[in-house]
Amino acid sequence: MNIVNKLKTLCKISLVSIALILLLVSFTALAGTAESVSPTITETRIATNESWQEFLAICGDRIIWQDYCNQ
Repeated sequence: MNIVNKLKTLCKISLVSIALILLLVSFTALAGTAESVSPTITETRIATNESWQEFLAICGDRIIWQDYCNQ
């Protein structure tokens, strides 16, 4: 094998290695982006009286509370 063929082979190996490294870096970046996405949570206040907060509960997909009057 002469020097020109050796250089061509070395260049091919280098290009393939660089391509594989770039591919690995891009997959790592995509995986990091997918894991960092967090859901948006919207909270709505349903009681204005602070004392009601101790009587609030979640039952299935409903929010329930005990209503009372001070007489």
